[in-house]
Amino acid sequence: MEWYYFLIIGLTILFLIILITTLISIKELVHPHLPKRSEQEKLNENVFLPNRKKIELIMKDGYLINGIYALNDEKKWVIFCHGHSSTLEAMVRYASIFYKMGYSCLLYDERGQGDNKKYPVTMGYKESSDLKDIYRYLQDGFGYDIKIGVLGVSMGASTALLAAETGLNPKFIISDCAYADLKKLVKRQLLYRKIFYYSLILPFQNLLMKIFYHFSFKDVSPIYKIDAIKCPTLFIHGEMDNFTLYSHSSSLFEKASCKKKIKLFSGQAHAKSINQYSIYENTIREFLNEIESVFVVHK
Repeated sequence: MEWYYFLIIGLTILFLIILITTLISIKELVHPHLPKRSEQEKLNENVFLPNRKKIELIMKDGYLINGIYALNDEKKWVIFCHGHSSTLEAMVRYASIFYKMGYSCLLYDERGQGDNKKYPVTMGYKESSDLKDIYRYLQDGFGYDIKIGVLGVSMGASTALLAAETGLNPKFIISDCAYADLKKLVKRQLLYRKIFYYSLILPFQNLLMKIFYHFSFKDVSPIYKIDAIKCPTLFIHGEMDNFTLYSHSSSLFEKASCKKKIKLFSGQAHAKSINQYSIYENTIREFLNEIESVFVVHK
């Protein structure tokens, strides 16, 4: 057998390895294992969020999103955006902080997740437009003079930051463990699995995501959109976050030109800063007090 046959066989095997690894990486982002809301209800056994009512929200493309709201002061609202492979139940603890301060709260399952109809997860691409639609839903229902803030965790935080480019202009954003650059996040996960040929995978993955799901790494990386944010923004991150390093929030904080603040929680892993509940609550209260010209905070 000639030498070039071995070369062709070797290159074919290499291509198949790269293709399979790329498809697995895309599947984990776009078609992950998704829990139902009932699977996460146990997170909130001792959480105070009364008067929960179910709602159905129709997006501009006709997609139906399931959510809940807890009505308090009708003129002050916070919208909560959960993370990847999660449901609105993961946000009830966060909502309880604001409810105690007099805010009405709207929580919803992100597109394709929770109790919603199956749909690809687009890492903030479609989800940021959904957030804008939900924001408008509140304005249509309760008046255009209401004050609305947004709190997101992980992918939900990145979604909240990306939504500024769609024209969303809330009174404040609280970004908890957002990724600044999705490409860097995926690269880190590949290296964690000892996939050292990531430089061959990432361009291929970027191309396939753009072709089949209409978004690229850059499209859903807030670091490239951060200048669009004009409202006060609080960045929160756990210093022991080994999934999305706290450097993501640090870089977003440094580049943001809006009124901003950052709080790092020592000893906390990814999306676990809320475990220091009293400190987390005080951090939010201090932030809102600093922008009290926007909201009147009940103490």
